[in-house]
Parts: sequence; structure tokens; C-alpha cells
Amino acid sequence: MLVLRALLYQQIGPAADWTPRLKLYFVVLAFRSDLFVPSLLFSVLSFARVLIVCYFWLLAPGDDQPARQRVRSIAENASPSTSVRSPAGRGPCSCCCRCC
Repeated sequence: MLVLRALLYQQIGPAADWTPRLKLYFVVLAFRSDLFVPSLLFSVLSFARVLIVCYFWLLAPGDDQPARQRVRSIAENASPSTSVRSPAGRGPCSCCCRCC
């Protein structure tokens, strides 16, 4: 897939007068789009950047709890008897909007 992206960059980049740029925090790397190797390098590095950002985003906790504790607390608090309440206490209702 990365090779196909590089081929696409090589074909469309010069015609559209586009210069691929990889924006890092303090540095912006520019690549030539008319050659295959720089296009491939841009494709690989931009994909690696997306993977790294997504990986650290998944690791970042939303609060002070580690991810396992958050999942356990959500699973423990979401029992079927407490998640859906029915009117007049007759058991779970059949609506899907949790209005009861």
C-alpha cells in the first residue's frame, strides 16, 4: 500500500505542482515528488508518524486511572440489571433509548 501511495505521489505530484511535506514539531521536511525514492520515503515516514500518534493516543489515559482499571470499572458498573430501568419496576423495558 505504501508503494502504491508513492507511485501515486510520483504521478500526480509534479502535475499538481505539489511538494510533499512532513511537518514535525520544529522541522518541516520537504520531499521531491518527481522521483520515486523520495516519494516512497515520504509515504513510509508519514505512515509511521500516523502510527506513532495513534499508538500514543491509545496509551494516553483520559484521567489518572490506567486503562485496565477503567475497563474493569466500566464493566463492573454496567450490569444488565442497573443499566436499563423499567417503569414501575417490572423488569427491563424494550426501548433502545434508555429513557426509562
